[in-house]
Amino acid sequence: MESLSRWALHSKVHWHRSITTALVISGFPNLVILGVLFTGAPWLSLIMPSMLVTSGAIVALLIGYGVYWWEGQKEIQNIKDLLSGELLAHWQFHPQEWESILQKRIAKMKWSPKDYKSALGCAVPVGLIFGGGIMLWAIFGKGPERVYLMLLGVGVLLFFPGVAVFQGLWSHFTAWRIWHQRHRNPAPHLYVAIEGLYHDADGYLDFQDLNEISLSKSQPPVLKLKFAENIDGKNYKVTHPVELPQLPAETLKSFVKSLRASLS
Repeated sequence: MESLSRWALHSKVHWHRSITTALVISGFPNLVILGVLFTGAPWLSLIMPSMLVTSGAIVALLIGYGVYWWEGQKEIQNIKDLLSGELLAHWQFHPQEWESILQKRIAKMKWSPKDYKSALGCAVPVGLIFGGGIMLWAIFGKGPERVYLMLLGVGVLLFFPGVAVFQGLWSHFTAWRIWHQRHRNPAPHLYVAIEGLYHDADGYLDFQDLNEISLSKSQPPVLKLKFAENIDGKNYKVTHPVELPQLPAETLKSFVKSLRASLS
């Protein structure tokens, strides 16, 4: 419960800091706009649109962060209710188990040389077609705009491969970030109740739309939870895997049976 309290406290602190910073920043463009209106300064009128856009963007950021904070507070309350209620199961991972699970996750997230080759195999021809076409237009064209067209063609030529490489590098950065976030607790706990589950490292998962449960035969065992999703009037099933610690087969069977019974 101590880590949960720190989580709630940090969310509150970050929220107050963000509000203060955003109000200070958004106040500057509004003061400039008021100065334009009352002084009639002609040069300031040129930057008025950008100031309005800046103010609108910051207001949108405040609203979005407010929704995010509100959802976080509801999730914290759900976790508190789950931990204080009746649990179907409570396990703790061994440090070596959790280390092995994280390594498998990271390996799946990172781009392999094959992924880079596949992405560049699509991006390079697209860049050559569009960028090369613009460059040919610049070579055989006339007028001073030929220089700008040539620069644009080179930019387009490099853009598509650059995006592919950036995606690969981003996968490595994301894997590194996930590794450090999930590695803060070397032996996390897993709490399972009728309304959901809470993992010290992975967070909270609500069972509201859960309609199917299965257990893999792999090691470590993986609990596969299928949720019903309705998108644009179409029903989909989304599978959420949850790794479990090494447990006796009878314990796993009894747990899955209890969890299925709670859904009916």
